[in-house]
Amino acid sequence: MDRIKPRISVYNGMPARDLGSEGWHKPWSGGNGGNCLEAMKLADGRIAVRQSTDPDGPALIYTTDEMTAFIEGAKAGRPTSCCPDRLPSLLSCNFLDLVLS
Repeated sequence: MDRIKPRISVYNGMPARDLGSEGWHKPWSGGNGGNCLEAMKLADGRIAVRQSTDPDGPALIYTTDEMTAFIEGAKAGRPTSCCPDRLPSLLSCNFLDLVLS
């Protein structure tokens, strides 16, 4: 994933539109009507995540360690309240490789 150079101060919960429209990646596709997460690797190595159906909504900003811990926990079967019906798709699409590369 290409790293995006932020033009502004990047913070958790900021409007995703402020990060621009280029560089967002959907880690999977399926029959969910376009409801999925999009991720962007930032210039400093952090990862921005937004809801694809609300591209102007908030962006959640994670460190690579936080994202790695989340995905490894999900793969290990630790409970998560985040999109349990889409978790198999998330894990089968090598999302970790996409956002950490």
